[in-house]
Amino acid sequence: MEQGAHQRIRVLIVEDHPVMAHGLAVTLGDEPDLDVVGVARDGAQAEELAPRARPDVVLTDFHLPDGSGAEFARAVRRRLPQVRVLMLSADNDEERVAEAVAAGAVGYMIKTESAEGVADGIRRAAAGEILLPAGALARLIGVQRRTADARAERQRVLATLTPRQREVLRLIARGADSRKIAEELGVAVNTVRGYTQELLEKLEVHSKLEAVARAGELGLLGDDAVAPAGRGPRPRP
Repeated sequence: MEQGAHQRIRVLIVEDHPVMAHGLAVTLGDEPDLDVVGVARDGAQAEELAPRARPDVVLTDFHLPDGSGAEFARAVRRRLPQVRVLMLSADNDEERVAEAVAAGAVGYMIKTESAEGVADGIRRAAAGEILLPAGALARLIGVQRRTADARAERQRVLATLTPRQREVLRLIARGADSRKIAEELGVAVNTVRGYTQELLEKLEVHSKLEAVARAGELGLLGDDAVAPAGRGPRPRP
């Protein structure tokens, strides 16, 4: 939103700590170009209030009683896509910053920021600027790169596994031994041992325990990743 010379910025505050919420409302309300149009204690109340309050900027904590600020940011922007969401949190963790940005927040500020800094951040958010803590952009790029690398590695490993190997992996993760797996799949024990050895090689590990740990790291143990092979007796509950 581009602000005109005399246009006041409408601000909705989402903060569950009463003292913090009151302090923000009073401080920001004293600014000549800011209007505090509402204070909500959680995401649900803010979602109900926002359509009526018509804020330009929503200033929200990341940790809310009924969910994360990222979840709230997605929800409010689905209903009011023109609203700028600015996080104000005590949590400076790079993963939280990445979550906020991925949810569509235009900025993430730390609660150690001065009152003047918060007010200026709201103005900059309303003008469409992106605000991040010092050094956060480089860390954010690093997080995104690691996430992309992990996703690529998952897809690479998953592509090498046959449906039968995925079934064996799923049963190993359930704690089944080679004999039990052979019974479940209707194959010989030596055949299961062959599948298991192939799994170890493809996962680049040396034991079944390491295989399960590695598969868990790569997200290969979900129902969508390690699907049944489609043949043979189904695993018993």
